[in-house]
Amino acid sequence: MRRRGFTLVELLVVIAIISALAGLLFPVLATARRMARKAGCSSHLKQFAAAFSMYLQDWDDVYPSPGGRPYYGHCWDQGPGGIEPYIRSRGLKLAGLWCCPEWKGPHEVQYDPRTYAMNSMLRNPPDIEPYYVSIFIWQTLPACQVVEPARTVLLYEGQPLMSEGWVGYVGRCGDWTQVKGYDPRPDPAKWRSDEPWHSAVNNYLFCDGHLKAMPPERERPTPDSNLWFVRRWRNNEGG
Repeated sequence: MRRRGFTLVELLVVIAIISALAGLLFPVLATARRMARKAGCSSHLKQFAAAFSMYLQDWDDVYPSPGGRPYYGHCWDQGPGGIEPYIRSRGLKLAGLWCCPEWKGPHEVQYDPRTYAMNSMLRNPPDIEPYYVSIFIWQTLPACQVVEPARTVLLYEGQPLMSEGWVGYVGRCGDWTQVKGYDPRPDPAKWRSDEPWHSAVNNYLFCDGHLKAMPPERERPTPDSNLWFVRRWRNNEGG
């Protein structure tokens, strides 16, 4: 007896069906992976929210400094003091809480990997701009001075630099100009600076502890859109 095998036409039909199904499924799987990484990023920031809450309880309701001198122990980032003891992920590098799960890029800088940064306005005195003018002001801000905690950014997702000696570095603090996706066009000195971390949005942690995903701003805040200044434009205070 002769066994009947598949004909060439039948094989081509099966291959075409598999290709069509793969074309439909791969985008769905890619979207699912992106959503999972976004959810992982949200989880990181929720743990930061808890860490800041514990820090405020221990330090008389005063925030850590967004950016201070290198030897200052109460800076928010991965220093020996500050918020680090409340995170306890030091040494985990990219697997730790300091980085968004989307970040798999190179890292060639003396500082530990980090993609989250603190609102530079949260220092004493607050609301000094541009942010790089105030980076060496280490005085810390009492939480009671944050007039609208639910409308004031605490942490945001920053832009990794790609310049020599700073590859993969995200500044410990900044303002809306340092949010990933702020640039309207790609900047070769930064990693995909015109693209937000999660498709069209970034995750933001606010001072009251809630999270929000929203598109990056591409212009200076106004009294109606202000999410960064602590006291300016709050309770009729001047701009």
